[in-house]
Amino acid sequence: MQITFLAGYYEPDISADTHLNSSLCNGLSMAGYNVKVVAPYPSRGISNDIISKYLNIQEETNEYGVHIKRVCGGKFRTNIFLRGIDFLRKTVLLYNAAKKIDTDVYIIMSTPPFLGLISSFLPKKAVKIYRLQDIFPDSLINSGIINESGAIFNLLKYLEKRIYVGNDLIITVSKDMKNQLIARGVNAEKIEVIYNWIDENKCIPIKKEDNYLFDEFGVDRNKFNVVYAGNIGLLQNVETIVKAAEYLKSREDIMFIIIGEGVLKEKIQEHIEKSKLSNVRMFPMQPLELISYVYSLGDVGLVSLKTGVSKSAMPSKTWSIMSAGRPVICEIDSYSELNEILKINKCGICIEPGDYIGMANAIIELSKNAARWEMGKCCRKYVSEYIGEKKGIGDFMKCIEKLKQRVDSNV
Repeated sequence: MQITFLAGYYEPDISADTHLNSSLCNGLSMAGYNVKVVAPYPSRGISNDIISKYLNIQEETNEYGVHIKRVCGGKFRTNIFLRGIDFLRKTVLLYNAAKKIDTDVYIIMSTPPFLGLISSFLPKKAVKIYRLQDIFPDSLINSGIINESGAIFNLLKYLEKRIYVGNDLIITVSKDMKNQLIARGVNAEKIEVIYNWIDENKCIPIKKEDNYLFDEFGVDRNKFNVVYAGNIGLLQNVETIVKAAEYLKSREDIMFIIIGEGVLKEKIQEHIEKSKLSNVRMFPMQPLELISYVYSLGDVGLVSLKTGVSKSAMPSKTWSIMSAGRPVICEIDSYSELNEILKINKCGICIEPGDYIGMANAIIELSKNAARWEMGKCCRKYVSEYIGEKKGIGDFMKCIEKLKQRVDSNV
């Protein structure tokens, strides 16, 4: 079976889902599928040397047998409007390349936004699977870029509906997202939930004495270290983390470590400098191969989201924290699925979005409670049973085969 995978980012890009994209494509290829990836030239979170190198590689086949075709380039834009224009350009170029491929299945990522619209124009015989990482335009509303009125919002909602109509299957990454789509009139039978996964054999707990990042970053092993690693963007409430650090600035035994990139990084840095917070350190996004070391820097890991975001997205960094055997302090809506998962499985503490004092108190509680290591064990157990890479890719293959059989029987 030929599978064609379309995405706005693919390795060696560093983004929230590039490792999942490559994991899925590699896993499908190793399972016997013929996999072709159509993606832009790499541009995000990588050095200029790597960007220059890949400008000369239009097509390649990786060690797992996945064939990768690059169709467009351009540097990563932090300005949201320039990025929108760039996304539109990439969508057109990705479509032009994809429609020429004789394939059985298209797997289409939700970045660039509305890439899923091209499904209606791709060859009719192929099955179209839309892999929804976050619901758009909800993400724009939650980030404050647009409001729920006016022509732009109405246009985006119309385009969103066209995506759900044009694809044969929609795969969401949480039950909250599935419920949100059902509430908008999408047929429940057309939606499957497959959580973003983590390879628990590649993201493992690293002892402090064996973690060289402490030395490279100049971080004190004897302090209680609190780590946030991921996107510093409009949907992530990193400001709450900085306020919690400001609230705890008299606690010399607690250190906050923020690792990542994003459109709000400079603003966060300015806040830290203006407030003279010596208990916060910031570092660039690290390569995927260092994931175990990054999340093992912390005695606890942070997940931070604005109000309402949990309905339209699931922060997959949670699974990385848990796979590293660290308890989670999660700033998320109390009604969310993730809140329930963490509490029922004793994997962390949840606070409401914006509650920086609650975050600070949770940090203090875990800093003096040795039971946090039991929470870390519960985290590893949950990941192994429910969020492992093998299970995730296996669930994906079941969806592909089931859908293909259904479509073929109707031909």
